[in-house]
Amino acid sequence: MTLGADLTLDSALGQNKLKAELGTPAPDKDDKGRLEFFVDCSANATPEFEGRGGEELASEISNMLIRVYDCPGCVDLQKLCIIPKQQCWILYIDILLLECGGNLFDAASVAVKAALFDLKIPRVTVTQDEGHVELEISDDPYDVQTVDVKSSPCIVTLSKIGHCHVVDASQKEEACCLARLMLGVSEHGTITGMKKEGSGSLDPSSIDDMLDTGKRVGIALNKSLLEALEEEQRQGKKKGHTGFLRSEIKEIQTDCEIVWAEINISGSRTIKVSLFYRPPSNACLALEEFQQ
Repeated sequence: MTLGADLTLDSALGQNKLKAELGTPAPDKDDKGRLEFFVDCSANATPEFEGRGGEELASEISNMLIRVYDCPGCVDLQKLCIIPKQQCWILYIDILLLECGGNLFDAASVAVKAALFDLKIPRVTVTQDEGHVELEISDDPYDVQTVDVKSSPCIVTLSKIGHCHVVDASQKEEACCLARLMLGVSEHGTITGMKKEGSGSLDPSSIDDMLDTGKRVGIALNKSLLEALEEEQRQGKKKGHTGFLRSEIKEIQTDCEIVWAEINISGSRTIKVSLFYRPPSNACLALEEFQQ
């Protein structure tokens, strides 16, 4: 069974898709579910990504996400395990980069946390009969479990410029930067992963200052993100149905093999759509009925 949650994030990121499937736990973590990250850099973002130009950056982003989420407590993977050593939920998180307009690592981590927050996984009931194990997946859309993302990290990148450091550096600031520090920071200020990039060096006092700034910014970022996600969730319940609704038009009665539907699009006019079948053996009669 496959299910998923989609999220589109403007600025640096294009789309983030999260898909859940039943699979086998990892041998070294046989009582836990799994997180799998995949990043693809589209050539639409920049001509430099044409061919295999974006593979190195995509690998760096996915490896950083793996590193910051590998810390115990980021996501309760034990709740994703159904039968130890046999069955668990595997969450495949796919990120498609469509535009370069900001720090990609930070934006990717925000999109991942938002998609995990939005994911709903159906409950699975395990029954055993004479040694045979059966899994029953609930088809009730309200009988689901969610992923607790309160301890999930967001990545904060700090760029060292001269004797100072900046957060979320612009392209001009990045051009002046010789070293940067990427931190995975949870809501409580826990650093779940860290990576240094660039040819420049960082002295111990600079690292301490950057860690303090990263923690402070990470706590504020996680808090603001969760507040925005919870508010969007509350607004979603009040809004009800959005997009478009369709209904069959039963008032149109003919002898043709035809179906009419009415599509009501929010904020636009109503559209009527028909599907007509012309039998090969009786094409002329069918067309006469259709004209009437």
